[in-house]
Amino acid sequence: MKRLNGALMLLAAMLATAVVAWAAAEMAVQVKVGQLRERPSFLSPVLAEAPYGQALTVLESQGDWRRVTCATGEGWMHHTAIAVPESALLARVQQQASGASTGELALAGKGFSKSVEDKFREQRGNLDYSWLDRMEAIAVAPQQLQAFVTEGGLSLPGRDG
Repeated sequence: MKRLNGALMLLAAMLATAVVAWAAAEMAVQVKVGQLRERPSFLSPVLAEAPYGQALTVLESQGDWRRVTCATGEGWMHHTAIAVPESALLARVQQQASGASTGELALAGKGFSKSVEDKFREQRGNLDYSWLDRMEAIAVAPQQLQAFVTEGGLSLPGRDG
């Protein structure tokens, strides 16, 4: 009887571990647009993009990178771009309730909102944000980034020149 109880306890512990591991693999994009890359490197080509709140399944980990799959594709995403799904579910509920845009929710999730921005501007006088606005508007196409990497002779970790 003791052996049976011990075996059942071991089985229950293994099952609990498997459930926790499975639950930990379910994540969501926590940035405005998550980039799914070919390899675990910021210099690697972008295969697809996933919007804020997109559900992801983590397939494997390599350092700070996670190989994930989602509705828009499969690839490597940096761990800072993903979070546990509770935040994404909460964001979806808040978005439906408030009518806030995805960008506004991404900023609010990081503690920055329109009212915080207004208060910051009020406290610091009439600061000129035109250059910041210009920088935020810059968009680099994946092909341009790849050309920069190639022309600059940059190499991806784990690959020859």
